[in-house]
Amino acid sequence: MMKMMSMWAFLKLVIVSTCYVCSHAYQLSCREQYKDNHIFYFGDCPHRSFKDFKISHDAHHIHINGGHMEQFKPDMFIAFSQLLSLYLMSNKFEEIPSASFRGLTKLTKLQLSFNHIGNISEFAFCGLVEVGRIHLDHNNLKYLQSGVFESIPKLHLLDLEYNQIGQISKDTFVNLTCLTKLCLNNNNITHLDAGSFDSMPSLLILNLASNAIGYLPGHIFNGLEELDELDLSYNSIHILYPCAFCGLRKMSFIDITSNKITSLKKCSFSQNQALKKLAAGMNQIMEIERDLFAWLPLIQELDISQNKLVAIPDFNRHRPQYEIASSVNVSQQGRYQHHSPHSSQSFSHWQTIYPKNDDKYTAF
Repeated sequence: MMKMMSMWAFLKLVIVSTCYVCSHAYQLSCREQYKDNHIFYFGDCPHRSFKDFKISHDAHHIHINGGHMEQFKPDMFIAFSQLLSLYLMSNKFEEIPSASFRGLTKLTKLQLSFNHIGNISEFAFCGLVEVGRIHLDHNNLKYLQSGVFESIPKLHLLDLEYNQIGQISKDTFVNLTCLTKLCLNNNNITHLDAGSFDSMPSLLILNLASNAIGYLPGHIFNGLEELDELDLSYNSIHILYPCAFCGLRKMSFIDITSNKITSLKKCSFSQNQALKKLAAGMNQIMEIERDLFAWLPLIQELDISQNKLVAIPDFNRHRPQYEIASSVNVSQQGRYQHHSPHSSQSFSHWQTIYPKNDDKYTAF
């Protein structure tokens, strides 16, 4: 009997000790670090409301990543007038109501990636007059309210990749005159409305890769006079209408890899004289118009691999100052002859063209 009581006492001690250790460990799992006006919360913080964190109102940078916060409320940051950056990644937010960030007049960066945000109110970002970067990638957005970003005059980077956005309309992006980079890749966009990009005169990089875009109507990119890079790879584009890329007079790189395009015609590229790199591999291209590259005098790198070509235009005929850098086989496609009777070469995954006696440009 004494032995049984002793054993029971020992087990109680072990259980109590274990509970204490577990409790203590849980308390340590959510910890705060304060450094140079940066406030970091690490671990599995159980707080479901921002006010539960008891953060000093003079903080400049707040990082609460991997938490359990579920709701934005109007004026929840009203007392944090000195805040410069707000990181709320990997929480459980589902929507952003109006006036959620009112009072953050000095904020420059807002990071909301990896949440469950499916709805953003039309006036959600009112008052963010200094914000330059907003990250909303990896959420559940299916639709964007008209003009939802209009009240952010200094926005220069907008990341919306890995959502479920289905359509971009003319009023989606309004008055974004400072925007230089827009990421819309890995969504469900099926088509682009005319005028969708009219209000972004400073845009340099537009990523529309991995969507479900079926065709590009003429003049769809009007307004993007400064655009340098356009990524349309991994869509379902089957035709490039005349003037599909009109207005993109400064564009140096376009990627249309892995679509269903059957031909490349000069009428689609008639205003792209600054183009240096064209990626068009993994399509169904059977024809490249003979005079296409007369319209593209600066082309340096061209990918036409894994298509259905039977002939390739003579690049040298239009630009005698250029030479073909190399010629090797296109995988699974045999050999293709130039139209020029003086040249019989086959093409590789990347065909690089560069000025004679200049090895600055290499394949990528």
